[in-house]
Amino acid sequence: MISLKGKECLAQGANRVCYVHPQDSSKLLKIVKPWKRSPIKKRQSPWYKRLRPAKCFDDNIQEYKAFMALAGKRDYQRHFPQCYGMIATDLGTAICVEYIRSDDQGDEITSMGDYLRKNGFTDEIKEALNDLCCFLYSGNIITRDLREFNIMVRNRDGRMNLVIVDGLGNSEFLPVSSIFPWFGRRKIKRKLRRFRNRLERKIGQKCWSIPSFN
Repeated sequence: MISLKGKECLAQGANRVCYVHPQDSSKLLKIVKPWKRSPIKKRQSPWYKRLRPAKCFDDNIQEYKAFMALAGKRDYQRHFPQCYGMIATDLGTAICVEYIRSDDQGDEITSMGDYLRKNGFTDEIKEALNDLCCFLYSGNIITRDLREFNIMVRNRDGRMNLVIVDGLGNSEFLPVSSIFPWFGRRKIKRKLRRFRNRLERKIGQKCWSIPSFN
């Protein structure tokens, strides 16, 4: 069991806390907050959602299942971290994933939001966005709402690519979008439009055009 009590967390979101793995700084450990664990979330959900088993309310289990589905996609590590499985800690069970760094030396960590605030919509970020969009669409990869702070900028071999580090998995009560590609691709297009519109509201101007997916 890995000891994390007393250690400073790297980051936290609404449901989980993230720590650097104390024995391997290239990995992260994500742990569900005690008041966001599956039995509590299930009790707080609408009655029809409570028909599902408790594991459906566990963010780590759902993310792990999404990683397992990704493992069958070609070149998925270009846009998603590696997953190393579930690990016991003294703060609860953690999902262990790759710690995405932005440069080859591993010194810089830049989210897409940070990059845009500093550089705006450069041709390089537009090309990287188009690549990510086409990857999601062609692979029918369903994510939760895309957020610029959950997408990391990574530069390898002189080329930029974008890596989604949080928000994996399908939140549908019945995951028809994952089962039937026609529904999935329609959903992906909607999510990409919302993502683009959110970015445009933040920067106050047109940012980039979503690929046509011909």
